[in-house]
Amino acid sequence: MNIPGIPPPPMKIVCLVRHAKASREDPSLNDFDRPLNARGKKQAPWLGRRLKGSNVQPGVIISSPAKRAIATAKTLARGIQYPLEKIITEPAVYESGAPAILGVIKDIARDHDVAVVVGHNPALSDLMKYFSRHELDELPTGGIVCLQFGVDSWKKIARGKGEVLFYDAPPREEE
Repeated sequence: MNIPGIPPPPMKIVCLVRHAKASREDPSLNDFDRPLNARGKKQAPWLGRRLKGSNVQPGVIISSPAKRAIATAKTLARGIQYPLEKIITEPAVYESGAPAILGVIKDIARDHDVAVVVGHNPALSDLMKYFSRHELDELPTGGIVCLQFGVDSWKKIARGKGEVLFYDAPPREEE
């Protein structure tokens, strides 16, 4: 509840997004270069609509530089009118596990209250479980979870302290 003249309590929100479904059709492509498949191209716009419908507007979007992740991030960004040129590609989101991604999140500028991280499993599911007090399943392909922390700095987010705002995946018709 907001009371006029009293500022709202500090809070940071992080949304973890698992990239949309990727193609495995071309075995000559390495993992990094795999594009979205037809199902993924339907899932990615759903993510933008889901985020927009939640009224969670990110100040920063950070993506793995892998082709399928950056395609998901760009499509999501278009859906919420976030400038594509402001998407940050971070190799640690592709190359590393949950502890490295946590480090990336803790380094987000303090003036951003909402961040979206687009990446891969198992790291994102591990991070989701680390943050949440709830038992959540694995983050599915094209899935999104947004967690809220009652802190004023990204450096203060901690294990089990995230309150799940929503946890969702594309409906079957998007697959």
